[in-house]
Amino acid sequence: YSHIIRGQFYGHSHLDEFRIHYDVNAPHKPIGIQYVTPNNGPFHDLNPSYRIFYIDGDHPDTTRNVIDYETWVMNLTHSNLYDDPHWYQLYSARRDLQLPSLAPRHWDHLVQRMAKDPHMFARYHRYQTQDSDSAIAKSCDEKCRHTTLCSIVEGDKLMPRKCRPFSG
Repeated sequence: YSHIIRGQFYGHSHLDEFRIHYDVNAPHKPIGIQYVTPNNGPFHDLNPSYRIFYIDGDHPDTTRNVIDYETWVMNLTHSNLYDDPHWYQLYSARRDLQLPSLAPRHWDHLVQRMAKDPHMFARYHRYQTQDSDSAIAKSCDEKCRHTTLCSIVEGDKLMPRKCRPFSG
């Protein structure tokens, strides 16, 4: 159904995440994306956040594809210190994750880049934790990085383990 389903939209993990689904008959072919929207409350010291999705909309040749999304956050540390709740755009998926589109293959390429480029992974981790001061201070060591990358590519428990390439 990858030609019909344009995305799966979730919440509840409290983190800003995505998961990739792969074809059962061609395990290296990405066919779908789960968008896991971050929390809007200060759970586990994470900043409140919300997401705006941009979808190819109503016109004769519409694809209904997700074109982009933005995640907006409010820094709790700043808001509590200065009694000034200020929302700001943390990132745009296409622009800041350097994605040509939000097609599953481009998300798969992003995971491969994050596995090789610590700076790209650090950027993703900052977005994943909603720019939280305490989460950024804790950092994400090699074990955390491995777990994070594996959780992205192992969205379907029926598929063979795809995180082996991320092992040191």
